[in-house]
Amino acid sequence: MSDIILALRSRIRQAGLLSELSKLRHNVVTASHHRNDLLNAAQPYTVPVLIFDEGNADVSLRALARSLKQQHKRFRILAWCDNLSHAMDLRLHEKAIDGFLLSHSEIDEIEKAVRTVTMGSTYVPSLLNEATKRYRKLNEIHPLFSGLSRRESQIFQLIATGLTVPEIATRLFISRKTVNTFRYRLFRKLHVEGDVQLAHLAYQHGLLTPSLLKRLAMYPQPPQPLVTERVAQLVADTTSQDYQP
Repeated sequence: MSDIILALRSRIRQAGLLSELSKLRHNVVTASHHRNDLLNAAQPYTVPVLIFDEGNADVSLRALARSLKQQHKRFRILAWCDNLSHAMDLRLHEKAIDGFLLSHSEIDEIEKAVRTVTMGSTYVPSLLNEATKRYRKLNEIHPLFSGLSRRESQIFQLIATGLTVPEIATRLFISRKTVNTFRYRLFRKLHVEGDVQLAHLAYQHGLLTPSLLKRLAMYPQPPQPLVTERVAQLVADTTSQDYQP
């Protein structure tokens, strides 16, 4: 049995997980996205597992994950990502995240991810692992990429996988002007004239493949409920955190 804290933006998804994980005899509570609420929820547990998403635009999942682990050394964090490009970014550039779930994740995979991170290992779905494995060795693929800084590599990946300047700025909590500064540096270093050529360069060197492009088109996806809306509403309306299905 694992101790699980849910902090998801979708009430239906959260209620569905609460119901399904409780049936599997896990100890499950819910909390808001606020750091203090999450720390209070985790206080009774030795190895709390937080399932968290990026539903609150004012909350940086990266900063929150780092802060929680500073306060509770054994916190384990599973990031639920409906956008594959976002999941790739976190996988490549954020060490505080212990595991990942995608919008199509079923309850068996969710429970496997919880068990894996509880034991101190990292859980990465096969789709995400396939999408990021070449990016993780970006500097080794071609000398052209060896001069990129960490932030330049990050923005290169986000542009190549389809994010716009406003989306990158929102995601990284930086200004559009700053994003464009890094874009122009990338154009200069990689000898390209725009985002389309940059994406073509990624495709040319195997960082983008036809199958990955198809997957990127499929995700983002809307949250998939694990239970019916009626059951979800019943769970969401309960005043008890320790719901018993």
